[in-house]
Amino acid sequence: SPVQPSCPTCPLSAFCRAFRSNRQAELGVSPPRPPMTEQTDVAIVLTDDAGRIALVRRPYEGVWGGLWEVPRVTMNEDETPEQAAVRAGIERLEVQIAPGPVVATIRHTVMRRRITLRSFEAQLTGEGFEETEDRRWVTPESARGYPLSSPQRRLMETLRTSDLQV
Repeated sequence: SPVQPSCPTCPLSAFCRAFRSNRQAELGVSPPRPPMTEQTDVAIVLTDDAGRIALVRRPYEGVWGGLWEVPRVTMNEDETPEQAAVRAGIERLEVQIAPGPVVATIRHTVMRRRITLRSFEAQLTGEGFEETEDRRWVTPESARGYPLSSPQRRLMETLRTSDLQV
């Protein structure tokens, strides 16, 4: 193994430059990993009278590019989760919402980030949004056919099995 090489018994030691130059302890040592970054994301579960859920497509650049999700933002240090939920409505759907109770908390690790996704039930407080190529109302069943990230799939499964009126 790289941490404790057993070079004399290795069948490739005759061909190994590290073994021949007696440098095997120097090589194969991984650099220290960068620290994990904690991130809190807030999502809104906005439903219409027909029980459909609002989904938006993520920008094509970045993590989960082009995948669909309930409207979600990364929480800023200076805002509460409820303020982030309101911002998710404005930035992702261009609507005003009132956040309700938390309906799910999903934890997920991506690369060097530990993400906690807090999802709030939300109610429209103004006009609804127009469906576009990147914003749609979907039934919980039809959401299964959309490309979703792992945490979004887990959220959808939680919503399908919850008491939330979807």
